[in-house]
Amino acid sequence: MGVHGLKPFRLCLLLLLVTTSLHCARESSKKDDGTQNTGGGVVFNSTKEQVNEALDLALKLATEPDMTKNVFVQFWKDWGQGDKNESIAKPGHLFTRAETTAKAGNEVAPGERFESPALMALSRDKVLRSDKDCAPSATTEHTDGSVSSLTIDADVCFSVRNLMRLPQSSLLREILSLVLHEAVHMGGGQEPEAIAWQTLFSRYFGARFGDLSTDIIAAETLKTMGVARIFLAQANEYAGVNNQDPRTFAQMGKFAQALDSLPELRDPLALELKLKPKRPELIAEYSKSVLSLVQNIRIKFEVHTDNLRVNGIRFPLQFMPPEKVVPSLNEISVRFEQINELFLRMAGRNEFDKPTCVPPDGNNVMPIPFRQADTDAFPPKCSNEY
Repeated sequence: MGVHGLKPFRLCLLLLLVTTSLHCARESSKKDDGTQNTGGGVVFNSTKEQVNEALDLALKLATEPDMTKNVFVQFWKDWGQGDKNESIAKPGHLFTRAETTAKAGNEVAPGERFESPALMALSRDKVLRSDKDCAPSATTEHTDGSVSSLTIDADVCFSVRNLMRLPQSSLLREILSLVLHEAVHMGGGQEPEAIAWQTLFSRYFGARFGDLSTDIIAAETLKTMGVARIFLAQANEYAGVNNQDPRTFAQMGKFAQALDSLPELRDPLALELKLKPKRPELIAEYSKSVLSLVQNIRIKFEVHTDNLRVNGIRFPLQFMPPEKVVPSLNEISVRFEQINELFLRMAGRNEFDKPTCVPPDGNNVMPIPFRQADTDAFPPKCSNEY
């Protein structure tokens, strides 16, 4: 039946529906509930509290004096110093001693400091958080952020209202990029240089950290630890029957590989940003404990020195005599459970957020909860009350 066969009422209703749907498809509107309705679906914008929280973290990461913890220093070492843009490769407006303190190929010692007056200026009480547009500066008309002058003494403005349009998944990435943009201006850099730094850093942040809104790292860590626990249990089972069973060594190799693959084990900053741990001060101890255990396992169970020869003379060295296999497995089991609980304490899983210890005789392979007040030391000492 054609259009002419429709009754007037039905024809009007059809035209109304078509007109409305076309209007909705073309229009992108921001709602009062913090969402934006677009042709591709609903995008959840950030709240004022989320923007301020991300801005707090961005300023903290930008002004961290330790080179191993400052995200902008790490970015320059990883990507910036090899960039084709000379203003980034030789960052006179951002780092005053970058070429001497963070040379290509050199490892940065923990606690090593750097000099960046432009970044350190952000730690002063000169950051304005505006509920409207920031005033345009002499170099740009964008109003998400601006500086009052191209000097260290400039006042810095960030528009919280404007930044609320960003989805939480990219909020920290975009705010950090904007903070870097304004820091370059405070060092005397013009708009093209500031944009170059901002654009490259945004790419770096995405490549290194990805989407921070998805809380999956805790689940991935616990899943990997669960797999590792299976390998360890199988090794214990084989060794309990025959302490020279080669399958014990094979399972311990798999156990070490599983531990070595724990998420962000070698990137403490990524672990902190993705996990958002309740006790970030335990991150370094967690990484150190895991890597130490992996090394211990590989020395005892994977290093074979039967063919070691010096001047043609064979020197058989036994890193793991048969009589030490089971005691070593017991020790490793204890250390593994301590690491597992350390992660839970660090992550803030309340149901497991209690310290553990091991009795002096070492016979029990599982950690025993103790009633003494928690301390920063790990593993803590047991009290006399079990």
